[in-house]
Amino acid sequence: MGDTNADIFYPTAYPGKELLNSLALAGTRPPFLMTPTSITCKSATCIIAINDDIAVKSYTVIPLATSDYYPVTALIVSTLTDELKPIIKRLFNKVDFEALGKRVEEIDQSNDLHSSPDILLNQW
Repeated sequence: MGDTNADIFYPTAYPGKELLNSLALAGTRPPFLMTPTSITCKSATCIIAINDDIAVKSYTVIPLATSDYYPVTALIVSTLTDELKPIIKRLFNKVDFEALGKRVEEIDQSNDLHSSPDILLNQW
């Protein structure tokens, strides 16, 4: 949990959309039924990320007055499995850094000053 000030109750708006994309890259997701974990006079946000490999049966947000961030408890399903899963990692020992540097130098950003990083990456 953390304070990112990204309201994922609006998953198509900035910065919530970017947070959800980051969570997906990390193999995590918000719960299906979201309960606010931080409430202020202007907003309510939910910052709970569940690893895709963990089966969460339920979770509870405990509204305590000691902070505007509420603690969360979770009931997880513990299962033993013999299934092996690959470890995903990136190897940089085979990267041609000189060629990569040249490709980066050739990126033309003059027309895309207001484009999002996602659009720029897709164009590259």
